[in-house]
Amino acid sequence: MLNNHMPFYQTDNPKSFKISLDQNLIALEDHEGSEVMIINRTGSDIMVFDNDNFNAENHLLILSGESLTLRGVSNSNSVSAQCVDGSGDLYYRVNYFSNTGH
Repeated sequence: MLNNHMPFYQTDNPKSFKISLDQNLIALEDHEGSEVMIINRTGSDIMVFDNDNFNAENHLLILSGESLTLRGVSNSNSVSAQCVDGSGDLYYRVNYFSNTGH
């Protein structure tokens, strides 16, 4: 039986990051990608903003211990975050796509 499947090659350059977050708004590290998976381990709820839209009414709220995948970005530094209160570690992964059909 012939295997007609081509080998799969990862064409993007995904990367994971950890940053210390507090109540000051901070942009995520500069890394090219179309989606950012954010994992909130700060011990506080966090507010996430994108595309330089820092109006508090337009934030995404990620509760402590929860995660969110933000799609439709062109670079991770277009996403900013801050703790509602307190401080702690925020983890995130930047890549081009999570579903490739393979």
